[in-house]
Amino acid sequence: MFPYLWLWKLAPKTLGRFLTPDKVREMIATTMPKELWERHEADPFGADTFDGAFLTSHLNRFSLNLGPEVAKDDFNFAVATPHDTHLKKDVFVQFVDRIARKTILHAGGAKRFYLKGHFLFGAQALHEFYGDATFLTVVREPASRLKSGINYMRVNPPDPVLGPVPWAWLTETLLHTETDYSKREQDWFTRESGTQRCVIKFTDFVNDLEGTLQKVYRECFGDNEVGSHLPKEHPPRERKHYTVNRSLTELGVDEAKLQEGLQDYLAWCE
Repeated sequence: MFPYLWLWKLAPKTLGRFLTPDKVREMIATTMPKELWERHEADPFGADTFDGAFLTSHLNRFSLNLGPEVAKDDFNFAVATPHDTHLKKDVFVQFVDRIARKTILHAGGAKRFYLKGHFLFGAQALHEFYGDATFLTVVREPASRLKSGINYMRVNPPDPVLGPVPWAWLTETLLHTETDYSKREQDWFTRESGTQRCVIKFTDFVNDLEGTLQKVYRECFGDNEVGSHLPKEHPPRERKHYTVNRSLTELGVDEAKLQEGLQDYLAWCE
């Protein structure tokens, strides 16, 4: 969000002396709906969706407020359309590289840069730029992912003044983009191109964090020892009884039709 190395060095010694991380979290909490916190930690000092921050700076977030026909293209993390190919591939990779170099320098060098997000639109461009990079994806049953995604976007409005995006717009948009993402994800992560790829299941990540991390370390780093600094269990969190939690039926989604159209993806996820 603030890609300036001098600011990273200056802030702790100036603003950071009285504006503590907890104070920043408190300030951010007051600007977000309470329903959002049920679904997202929203910690500004933790790992979060990198491409979300990047595209927000290019006003991409407003695409959802412009209706499904605009959002299907612009709010699509699977592919780039002709009018935004330069942004989602060239500019994105340049921005990633600048942040990566600054991050590693700030951390003292000889570190591994980790990037979290939904950037299939730029995966191939990143692979071509970073030939030795490792790509990891977490696959989840699409109906559950779609339900979670629609409800999450409803409680996380792109702009507090404009308010929540209409349910019907979110349903039509995400049904299209999530289907796109599933097909693109399977295609890209099964290609034979020499790229180091790792696929883990969402259910494994939730139910067996330690075993999942062992798989990640083994397949991504060739290391059987998981870093001692990493947790072995998830911290307690309520993952049910959300205040806002519409079902796919309430959202007008034909779940059987969705699953039928993604049979190959579902088989691959298993």
